[in-house]
Amino acid sequence: MRLLIGLFMIVFLSPVTLFFAESQDIVKDFKNGRATTGTPQVEEVLSCPDESGDCFYIKTKIEEQVTSEKEICGDLPENAVVINSTEEKCDGEGNCEPCYLTEQTTWQLLSETEQSSITLLEGKTVNFESADLFFGSETKMSEADGLRTTETFLPLNDTMTLVEGERTFITNMNYEASLAAAKVYQKTLKWSMRIGALFIMVMGFLIFSSQFVEPLLGVFKVVPFLGGVLSGASKSLIYFVMALLATAVWAVLLVLMMIFTNIWLVMIVAALALAGIIWKVKNTNPKGKTQKKK
Repeated sequence: MRLLIGLFMIVFLSPVTLFFAESQDIVKDFKNGRATTGTPQVEEVLSCPDESGDCFYIKTKIEEQVTSEKEICGDLPENAVVINSTEEKCDGEGNCEPCYLTEQTTWQLLSETEQSSITLLEGKTVNFESADLFFGSETKMSEADGLRTTETFLPLNDTMTLVEGERTFITNMNYEASLAAAKVYQKTLKWSMRIGALFIMVMGFLIFSSQFVEPLLGVFKVVPFLGGVLSGASKSLIYFVMALLATAVWAVLLVLMMIFTNIWLVMIVAALALAGIIWKVKNTNPKGKTQKKK
């Protein structure tokens, strides 16, 4: 099972994540959209959560703190509190892990609401439901009596920009500032997905290799006193090498995806390849021997 999971992460999940990362072109969608910039006219006032002024949009999410018991074997998560130890579990190769009955605290969603003021921009009604992205929004979080409230809101400023096209953008800035925000958002999103693809690739290699590493290192258990140390050191070294190999594969995939998703890079690579073929043909005689200069 670990073998299949590792292969799935290496061959499919990580490359697909990289493909979607490089396919993001939010800035292009912003530039190609129909932009409307002006002073918003509010017909129905909506107060911001921090009471600093009026807001165009508010999203409120309320979560409840829930405590549950769960048995965990191996490494414990940070939010787990050990109640007591339970019987350890071993696999078919004799590798055993300690198990614990733990108490974990998580946040469970209770409700999520959205509301918006009735706002006109250059005679056009701005509809928050059609928006794909907000730029200039702020977030406020508070906890009390086992409840966590997260409020995301877009304050109303003297200037608002609405961009409609492949995606719909609503910002509380002028066009130039909104475009700059779109560039920052796209860069952050791309690198977040790239790092996520790297993590998936490394985990895939580690899971894949563990199918073979742990049985092979079982021979060290027969060594008195030092068996555990040798086994642990060898396992760490092998996993370190596999992580380096995964990073190298990820880097090659990243370059390939950047070329594949960029038409200009594809054209440049194709032109260079064509030029190389033409040069090779011109410098090769009919008998297949390279011509020599006299």
